[in-house]
Amino acid sequence: MNNQRKKTGAFTLIELLVVIAIIAILAAMLLPALARAKARAQRASCANNLKEMGISFKTWALDNQDRYPQQLDAASGGPPNQAQLMNTPYDSGYLYQVFGVLSNELSTAKVLACPSDSDVVTHTNMLIVAGAKANVQVPGSGSPAQFSLCNRNVSYFLGKDAVENNPQMLLAGDRNIYGNYQNVTKDDETSNNGYGDSPGQGGYLGQMGTNFAATAISPCFTAKMHQKQGNLLLADGSVQQVSSSRLRDQLRNTGDTSTTPYPNTLMFP
Repeated sequence: MNNQRKKTGAFTLIELLVVIAIIAILAAMLLPALARAKARAQRASCANNLKEMGISFKTWALDNQDRYPQQLDAASGGPPNQAQLMNTPYDSGYLYQVFGVLSNELSTAKVLACPSDSDVVTHTNMLIVAGAKANVQVPGSGSPAQFSLCNRNVSYFLGKDAVENNPQMLLAGDRNIYGNYQNVTKDDETSNNGYGDSPGQGGYLGQMGTNFAATAISPCFTAKMHQKQGNLLLADGSVQQVSSSRLRDQLRNTGDTSTTPYPNTLMFP
């Protein structure tokens, strides 16, 4: 009786290469769609951060003569370095303290970090130390020691003069904005590693203004965080998802008449 061996089928080299090529083509088609989906999810999460901030600002203002933290001095419950923050030469290196004052209203310091902001360092607490511009050990914080908040933990600018009775003013928003009232006609994508006016821990005062030439393409969002778009928190607590052109429209229509130092002055972390 003859034993018959069953032949086992196998891929030839050409068939294997064809399969690999098909998989590579499908991956190339799917990856951009997945990247776009991830970007949309991150932008939605960023908008939710700002919505929570808006509620916190409004809640805080109810207990403080309808004023936001940056408008109250330290003795009245405002930021410890409010005088340096809000008076010339406007040291926005203390911007983080405005958010730190909201510690009873904000659920966590994590909402200060946009998920699309690759340079921000997510923090775990809202502790602030007067005079500090970096993460420093909080005196008496126990063991393990806790470190304070600083601008490096914040993804969002702050509207210096935002008030409730001007509901269209910018209270906060994504920090990757380039340009100002000088009507820059070139979008400098390389400025400050793509973060435009926001230099990082040292802070910066951006004077946006209200009038822009027809040829101006700034102020504008860089491509660093939301593909040349961004999220804005208005003084009425609402959040707007806008393009760069809509950002300029919003600045035109804030109703801000401040002159010290300029209308629509934004503090960048």
